[in-house]
Amino acid sequence: MPTAQIDYFSDSPLNFIQNAQSILHADVIVYRLTLSLDKLQSGYLKITNWQVPEGAKLFIFNDNSSYTGPYLNRKGDEFVSGKFISDAITLEYVVSANALFFGNFIIEKILPEYKASVSASSYDGDYKVIYARERPKIMVTGYWPPTNEMVRHFSQDPILSPEGWQGENWEGLGYDVLSFFPEFNPADCNDCGQGYGNLEVDYQDFSQDYWPIVEDVQPVGIITFSRGFNDMSWELENRLVNRTNWYDDYTAPFLP
Repeated sequence: MPTAQIDYFSDSPLNFIQNAQSILHADVIVYRLTLSLDKLQSGYLKITNWQVPEGAKLFIFNDNSSYTGPYLNRKGDEFVSGKFISDAITLEYVVSANALFFGNFIIEKILPEYKASVSASSYDGDYKVIYARERPKIMVTGYWPPTNEMVRHFSQDPILSPEGWQGENWEGLGYDVLSFFPEFNPADCNDCGQGYGNLEVDYQDFSQDYWPIVEDVQPVGIITFSRGFNDMSWELENRLVNRTNWYDDYTAPFLP
């Protein structure tokens, strides 16, 4: 797909629409812009003046197979993207050809490190928890490190969580949080392989573990974390995808 390309410096605000290349594709307009960086960088894009119509979507690609998004019009006036590691970032903005306005935004700068500040009392404390019945459960799952380690304290297995289960009535919000994840040796591995225990990185083993666990826990919600890159970052899986291509796992049969 046609893409405009520009050399970008990390602290230089850039008007997206003015620099992107657009193409009409079916009933949408697709704008694409590649930011060529002077070196391999790890960071986040800060987006400001985010004024886009309902239904518009922004995707930020590290390469052809890795991206963050979609970012929607509910993000507010500005936001910070998910983490990237690349020497070139491609922004793809998709908007309906029939939209009342096409929208625009500013690529403000690259943030090398970013931590969202959340108040310890960010939720409304004026709520009621009904204790007359069993609390609803939220199930969280990990994958390659660090995502398995970051949910370890929610495990009810005393071997996996020797300090005890910490997910009971999590933060007083009326939900029990339970975790399930594989383990690896070493725990801070880079080339981690299949692992062992629950939810191993294997199509068949994972499926055989997963559904009985779900039936037993009966969660009201399931949150899945996966490793973003090999630098111990992580990401929250935001959708279910019926993949058109599959990668071999570690033990035959290698595909689903």
